[in-house]
Amino acid sequence: MALKTCNSELDVNAKIQPPHYENIYNNMRHVVYMVKVVKRDDTKIFTGFCVEKNGYILTSAFHLNMASKVYVRGLNDDRYIMAQLRKICSDSRIALLKINRQCDYAYIGDNIGLHAGLDVFGITHPDDLPFTFMAGKLTTRFESYNKNMEGLGHLGQYKRSCHDAIDLLCINGFQSDLENLHSIGCPVFNSKGLVIGMIVSSHKGLDYVVPAVWLSRIKDSINQLSSQASGSRQQ
Repeated sequence: MALKTCNSELDVNAKIQPPHYENIYNNMRHVVYMVKVVKRDDTKIFTGFCVEKNGYILTSAFHLNMASKVYVRGLNDDRYIMAQLRKICSDSRIALLKINRQCDYAYIGDNIGLHAGLDVFGITHPDDLPFTFMAGKLTTRFESYNKNMEGLGHLGQYKRSCHDAIDLLCINGFQSDLENLHSIGCPVFNSKGLVIGMIVSSHKGLDYVVPAVWLSRIKDSINQLSSQASGSRQQ
C-alpha cells in the first residue's frame, strides 16, 4: 500500500530510517491544517488533519460545539476557508469537519505492536509560523492518577468528559505548548507514515494521544453522513 500525497508516494510497508525522517514531514504536511474556532470575541487556533479525499478533517472537539464557526487553512492556502462542523463524538471528543474541495489525506493505522520507546512523529501548524515537525517516543499508556483527576488541568477535564474505556497513549519529546492549544488535534504518525493517534492534551511536558481505533470509528461514519447530505439535497 502506498500513501499518495502532493509530492510523491510513501511506501508505508517500509520503515523510514532516521536519516530520512524528513520524508514524513515532506509527504504528510499536506494533510495537516490549521483549525480556527471563533466564538463571539474568543478565537482559538489548533490543528487538524484530512482523512478522506472529499475534504473530511479530524480535530479535537476542545472549545467546539455544533454552533461554532470553524475555519481551516492548509499549507498552500493564503487564507482561511470555512469548514462545516459535521459531527462531534461524545465518547472521544473528536470532531469531524468538512470542506468543499478534494484533498490529500492520511491513512489511519492501528495500535497493534505499539510499545514503549517507539519512535513517533507529529506535524502541527502554529499561528504565524510554518509547519512544525515534532519527534518523540511512546512512553506508557495513561494511568488514572486518582478518581477525580485532580491537579491534571485540561487532561483531567478531557478524561472526565469522554468514555472510560479510552486508554490514552503518552508521548515524551514533543514538548507541546498547551497554553496556546496549537498542538491539540495534531496527528501522530509512526515511522511508516500511518496515523496512530491524535493529541488531545498535554501535561507536565508529556503529550496525551487518543488511539487510532477511536479515530477510525468517527471516520467510518463519513459514508453515512455523506448519504444523509445527499438525501437532504434531493428533498
